[in-house]
Amino acid sequence: APWTGFIHEEDRMEFLKNWQRSLQTGVPFETEVRLRNKAGKYLWHLNRVDAVRDEQGEVKMWIGTSTEIQRLKEEEKRKGDFLKMVSHELKTPVTSIKGYVQLLL
Repeated sequence: APWTGFIHEEDRMEFLKNWQRSLQTGVPFETEVRLRNKAGKYLWHLNRVDAVRDEQGEVKMWIGTSTEIQRLKEEEKRKGDFLKMVSHELKTPVTSIKGYVQLLL
């Protein structure tokens, strides 16, 4: 489908595999992928797809949403980077303290 060209190539196969599984089973799915905007920039989106069924349980149509989560992904990365830095910075004094304690013992 032409719309799959908007999905980042690293995310495309996983997205299509999940989408195919949903089409075959009727099971909803949720995934995070990078989608290309009009300016050609890839932004993270949370995609959710669910089936609408008739009285017999047959899938009549699919309902999907795509919500941009770029800012959330950037904040997650900053938080992870900060925690790595704090962890690294704390290891040095803790290691020194352990050494002094062992020396004192």
